[in-house]
Amino acid sequence: MEERSAIRAQALSSLGDPLPPIPTSPLYQGALLVVGVAMVLLPLVYVSLILATAYGVLLYGLRGTAVFEGMEGRSMLLALLVYVGPLVAGVILILFMVKPLFARPAMEEGWLELDRESEPFLFAFVERLCKTVGARPPKIIRIDNQVNASASFHRGWIGLLSGDLVLTLGLPLVAGMSLRQLTGVLSHELGHFAQSAGMRLTYVIRSVNGWFHRVVHERDAWDEWLRRSSEEWDFRVGIILYLARFCVWLTRLLLTVLMYVGHAISSFMLRQMEFDADRYEARVAGSPTFEKTARRLTELSIWMHGARADAQMAARDGRLPDDLSLLLLAQESEVDPSLIEALQQEQLERKTHWADTHPCDARRIASARAEEAPGVFQVEAPARLLFQDFAARARRLTLADYERELGAETVGALALIPTSVVIAGRELENAARKAADRFFQGQLQMLRPLTLQLPEAAGEREAVLARLETLREALLARSESYAAAFARYDEADTARLEAHRGEALVEAGFRLEPGQFGLTASTTEEATASISQARARMRTLSPELETYEQLGRERLEAALGLLLHDPALLARLEEGEARAAQARLLLPLCHTLVEATPLIEELQERFVASLILAEQIQAGGGDEKTYSVLRSRTITMRGKLKELRSALGDVLYPFVTGAGIAPGTSTVAELTFPRLPAADDIGEVLDLCAEVLTKLSPLNYRVVAHLAALAEAVEEALGLPPLDTPPPLPPPATD
Repeated sequence: MEERSAIRAQALSSLGDPLPPIPTSPLYQGALLVVGVAMVLLPLVYVSLILATAYGVLLYGLRGTAVFEGMEGRSMLLALLVYVGPLVAGVILILFMVKPLFARPAMEEGWLELDRESEPFLFAFVERLCKTVGARPPKIIRIDNQVNASASFHRGWIGLLSGDLVLTLGLPLVAGMSLRQLTGVLSHELGHFAQSAGMRLTYVIRSVNGWFHRVVHERDAWDEWLRRSSEEWDFRVGIILYLARFCVWLTRLLLTVLMYVGHAISSFMLRQMEFDADRYEARVAGSPTFEKTARRLTELSIWMHGARADAQMAARDGRLPDDLSLLLLAQESEVDPSLIEALQQEQLERKTHWADTHPCDARRIASARAEEAPGVFQVEAPARLLFQDFAARARRLTLADYERELGAETVGALALIPTSVVIAGRELENAARKAADRFFQGQLQMLRPLTLQLPEAAGEREAVLARLETLREALLARSESYAAAFARYDEADTARLEAHRGEALVEAGFRLEPGQFGLTASTTEEATASISQARARMRTLSPELETYEQLGRERLEAALGLLLHDPALLARLEEGEARAAQARLLLPLCHTLVEATPLIEELQERFVASLILAEQIQAGGGDEKTYSVLRSRTITMRGKLKELRSALGDVLYPFVTGAGIAPGTSTVAELTFPRLPAADDIGEVLDLCAEVLTKLSPLNYRVVAHLAALAEAVEEALGLPPLDTPPPLPPPATD
């Protein structure tokens, strides 16, 4: 505690003296003004076009009545249609042009607001740092789970006028950075605060660009009503609505042009703002620390991706880790350092594009080096000491994140467990995966589920040992040929799924280009033939693959037979009884999954086909026929989901996070199918199908991997060391 207090006192004493102001040239200030005026003018141009359109429609309404002069009878009806049609289309166009002016921004990412009473040192430190960089202290400090920090105005445009600021700090930065690195990041954000005029201009720029992006790309109930009505109503009315749709399309085209103009105008200025903020960071934390921080940000981004993947894996087991920040730090021992180095190098080699709002890392690092600043803040300590109780704060934010993303009801149905338990469970999974790589020489494939029978007898131990030695040698000899055959099998499987996607589009009336989705013609006959050809290639390759898989199956069953039926071996094996119990839990699940494989494969085919139809509709490219085909496929898909749930039966789910393999309290069906939506609820059926495939597709691999770890332990007890880990396969040869 005394050491913590001493570091805090040193940190505060290192700050406070204001840095010399970072000057901006008259040219830069003038450019700021030009960009600001341009960004304000762009929406005004759009408003002017709305007024001009309204004036034109009004003028047409007043003067267009001339079309009725001299008309009578049926000619009068035609004249009425000629007069009313453009008038109605014009009114609809005006409504659709006005609608974007009231487009609301999307929901913000989840965050928690902090208060001075609970985090006094954090607030004191930030305020002292504000004095150093010459910035106004933030009115609010909040935290989120992003690998980022940001500065913004409190309550949007109100904050723009009042000057009230918000500092958002990502807890992954606090968890994974030193205090010096994090102070540099905070200096960068507070440096934006110090650029008062630039900060306001940045807000205007981002608000206008964000508004253009939303109104160009987002669709709402109005758009859906216009599309449906034009296709379903009487053709005489439909013509008017089609005219309106064309005019709305022209409006969006105009908005798109304005969006790109605004982005092009603002991007250069936003990059200059980042360079200026980087100078604050370099002067506070030091030029060398700036480069280290840039590399650390890449590491933390990779680790956060892995942490969220681990959290998803735990959620599939019915549990959630209680601290994402702790889970992030655990990735350091899991991620290959060469991968991080390659990604960091890729970032350094990346060039700045004209549309980028941030400069590339190489230019930013070069700019910071040019400052040659030793840094006024040189305290090296964990950044988490900024918080009174960082672990408690991280757990609370993690729970808030889950409730926002999954819903409080879903989170309540899952068990929130210590992250340390999840880490232990992940280590068991990694050990099983590595054992499977050694056992099958890297050739255990999710695409080819491996079925196993519960061995009824062990056989003579010496005979089993000799058989195991023979099988091991055979697997080593055949692994490369299996890999080559599987690559061709995988290509055929991909072609099969692509053909199913093409078949769905053709059925919905889309016209495909030759070669698209592997089809030479845009017909259902061609799609059917392409699917059949892909399946034929898969059948042709299967015997060669099955030879290798049979060797692996026999080796597994031989070793597991000893585990289950040889008491003497069981006594010699560490945790022998527990390992045998694990095998008895896993083998029935393995059998059940293989029995359900045809249903899983069919469900995958239907899902990829339905998903591409849904994507077309979401992008505005579908019509009523597309909806009809999608509805029909969704009804069939729901039937397959119900059939699959029944096929899974009441087999218990054996993976208990952190506890290895043990009898669970839920069945595989219960965990896989939390719900069964109505057949006409297309979105829910698609979501459930994606969830089911995500959970079931890798499950057989996971089961067999753990069985391979058990079998490897048996072989070691017999005096057979594990096979070497196979080297990575070379990339496929190209012509």
